[in-house]
Amino acid sequence: MNVLLRLIGVPVLQALIARLPRPVARALGAVLVVCSSLLPFGALATRQITLGDVVLVYWIESVLIFGWSIIRARTSRAGTDETRRFAPLFGSVFFGIWSLVMGVWAIIIAVSIGLTGGVVQYVVIVGAILLSTSYSLAYQWFFRGQRDVVSPIMAVVPAIPRCLPLMAGTLVGAFTSTLLTDEQVRAGLLLIAFRTVVDIVVQLALDLIGERRLANDVPTAAGRRATAEAG
Repeated sequence: MNVLLRLIGVPVLQALIARLPRPVARALGAVLVVCSSLLPFGALATRQITLGDVVLVYWIESVLIFGWSIIRARTSRAGTDETRRFAPLFGSVFFGIWSLVMGVWAIIIAVSIGLTGGVVQYVVIVGAILLSTSYSLAYQWFFRGQRDVVSPIMAVVPAIPRCLPLMAGTLVGAFTSTLLTDEQVRAGLLLIAFRTVVDIVVQLALDLIGERRLANDVPTAAGRRATAEAG
């Protein structure tokens, strides 16, 4: 797990966050969420990518988000030993099946609509999503210590609303695959706007709920952290 966290840059992001004032570090997470949404919005609006590319990108994003939720469940210090074993298993099975089924649909819809995005567009867009989700993990979960007060089950649950943009994308793609390009673009821009709202709401909700639990459970959180560091 530590090797995986290093690969996705969590220790580096934590070192950066530690140097920033708390309001700035908190706001930076929201800025990264918005930027990761604006990149596909701008690319679709300028016809660099198609709605098919957007659906495929959202499937990739869902896999990343699900993976990060499993990391949260695996590294949670709250809850019982049973929930720490059950939550990652449940999340892996549930999200694995979901990703497989939706991935098949995403590929079918993307191919039927057509793909115009190149390697550069995909690297930039997926890279921005990876940075945004990794920053959220580093800031909320590890740096702020929310893993000391959030149970493994609750670490997995917030990923479920993030399924909505991909589900909406497959539906929009299916219903617009035979329409003109301009109509597909308009539908895709609305889809991206919807995804942005969902991401911001989930991000703020996770932050506020986690901070409230930290405020209400400071002694317990500090004890868990000290025990983990001593171990």
